Amino acid sequence: MPGPDLGSIFLSAMTAAGPAALALALFLGPLGLPIPTGLLVVAAGAFVRQGLMPLALAAGLGLAATLLGDAASYLLGRFAGGWAHRLNKGRRAAAWQRAQEQFKRRGGLALYSTRVLLTSMDVPTNLIAGGSGYSFRRFLAWDIAGRVTWLLL
Repeated sequence: MPGPDLGSIFLSAMTAAGPAALALALFLGPLGLPIPTGLLVVAAGAFVRQGLMPLALAAGLGLAATLLGDAASYLLGRFAGGWAHRLNKGRRAAAWQRAQEQFKRRGGLALYSTRVLLTSMDVPTNLIAGGSGYSFRRFLAWDIAGRVTWLLL
């Protein structure tokens, strides 16, 4: 019989530890752990409305944690980019090169949309951004814009 899933664990932790548990979940989500971060943000909103969690602390910690998680997965892509490029030889090398060039041109749109609409694609997008050599400053600017929008919605 399988044990509880990470979403249930973090939801229970949020009732006990509040914004700290939310922040931990939002940090680990962008690193690829199967945590339903959207559901937890909605639950945090409900806790805030009921007066069980302070809005400013939940929003501040949540935003900081998700930005740190995104930055960590970006850096993972940056350090693994050379390795991934070496794995892609022949026809795949050309496709990899085209994907990197596309990302350099349209990366901002990809970053913003994977923060707000296509949230399940944020981890691979972070890895591609790092691996393609996309500027960290530009990454962070689009990441902040998208994550603020996501948390507010």
